[in-house]
Amino acid sequence: MKYRNIAFDDFPLLRQFVSFIYEIKTLDNECTYRTIPNGKIGISIITDGNAHILRGNSWDQIPGATIYGLTRQTQLIKLSRQFREIAIGFNPVFLQLFVDESMSCFSGGKTIDIRSVFDNREVSDLTEKMHAADSDQPILLALASFLNGQLKPEKENKSLFSALSMITNEKNYTVHDVSHRINVSTTTLRNLFRDFVGISPKGLIRTMRITEALNYRIASDENLTDLAYRSGYFDQSHFIHDFKEVLGITPKQYYKNKDLAFDFYNFGRWTSGSFDAKSKNK
Repeated sequence: MKYRNIAFDDFPLLRQFVSFIYEIKTLDNECTYRTIPNGKIGISIITDGNAHILRGNSWDQIPGATIYGLTRQTQLIKLSRQFREIAIGFNPVFLQLFVDESMSCFSGGKTIDIRSVFDNREVSDLTEKMHAADSDQPILLALASFLNGQLKPEKENKSLFSALSMITNEKNYTVHDVSHRINVSTTTLRNLFRDFVGISPKGLIRTMRITEALNYRIASDENLTDLAYRSGYFDQSHFIHDFKEVLGITPKQYYKNKDLAFDFYNFGRWTSGSFDAKSKNK
């Protein structure tokens, strides 16, 4: 599998709202990989091949154009041979500026056909342009044009943007502190996150803690305790509980097995390029 970031600094609309844009390709082999929750949500356009997601004991085909993300647990994805996907990722509070629905409709790791959200003709036009694009410029032009037609600036909520920044950038990991700083009750904060983010503030805090922890490597059980504190936990047992609930394995199992660790793909690592030599075709 080949992963490639697409730079979009020259497009103001994209620069304002988008976290990342990437292209994924496979060549002559199928590829299976495991995603992790990362607090992001995005739009995916499959231009070639097909993808399936494991749900229970069956592989469900993913629609060619989807809104995806806000997962609570790991997900196993299988890509066909000769696969190509263009994906654009948002902090969820920014995606809500482009949709009419409450963000709660997109939570829980659903893969929703975007034709049920946006005008079918506009989606078809976007998909055709993505398929025909042979360089980054037409990809970015098509995405910027599509998003510009959907933007609803009246939905902007500066307090909510501040709350999200406190969690994702400042790593403020208590709901009480975040609600206090934007001068709302914890109940109001939870309701705002339900409608405009799609995940509870507590759920997002847990996701950010675990995602941050995955960027570290540890050498001993003692370092595991240090990692729990560094990730915002007051005790190791709470850290282990959340880690296992999200990844399905304990931190010790994850960190002691280098091959296993690289089966859990982390978009934060992808953007750093460190997975380029580690990706596996299966």
